[in-house]
Amino acid sequence: MRWLRVKAYLNLGWLDLVLFYTDYPNFSFSTSAESLGIAVGCAAQALYSQRLFYPSVHMLRLCRSYCPNDNSVSLYLGMAERRVQEQETGHFNFSLLQEEAKMLKPPKLDHASYYGPCEVRNSLSPRGRGLYVNKAVKAGDLLICEKAFGYAHERQDDQGLLVHPESNRVTIGAQTDLIESIIRKLLVDSYRGPDFIQLYRGSSEVHPWCPVAANPVVDT
Repeated sequence: MRWLRVKAYLNLGWLDLVLFYTDYPNFSFSTSAESLGIAVGCAAQALYSQRLFYPSVHMLRLCRSYCPNDNSVSLYLGMAERRVQEQETGHFNFSLLQEEAKMLKPPKLDHASYYGPCEVRNSLSPRGRGLYVNKAVKAGDLLICEKAFGYAHERQDDQGLLVHPESNRVTIGAQTDLIESIIRKLLVDSYRGPDFIQLYRGSSEVHPWCPVAANPVVDT
């Protein structure tokens, strides 16, 4: 029953719960080689979806030792190793990326983010933080190639509606889908929370929260 639940959470994208119920990285609930292979494989897929490609590669190599005849493990391992290479070198075939985007609707591309010779730091002006290079670069050098944190597409048949009673405002259209997708992503994948919160440069303090069964519970 535990592994059926883990696979269901994996299909739903509830990545924190996948890692919680597999007891990553200890896997103490796995009492046989078969169950350990399932646990390690599910944890590896969750880590991959969280874009934690280094630990995902490690878990997939471990999973391959438990499931040597499972071709899907080798397939996932090859994908994870390519993501690590992209993350380290910044080598992307942008023509191929454009072709992939044309074939996929919505164009969700499975590639890593790359951060080159640049860094985010506070500027001397009152504009907050900025992106600065930390070494000499030349025209054509790739500085950064990053996935958007959230995105949404305009729906022709149904317009979303989001009411803000505290400010007497209404949001209509793709912006409502964007807000909902970001909230859902932060809820089921707490690893990405700090990256999102750091985008805000104001003085508001983050409300404290505590996890219960790997779920964030916020006292509002």
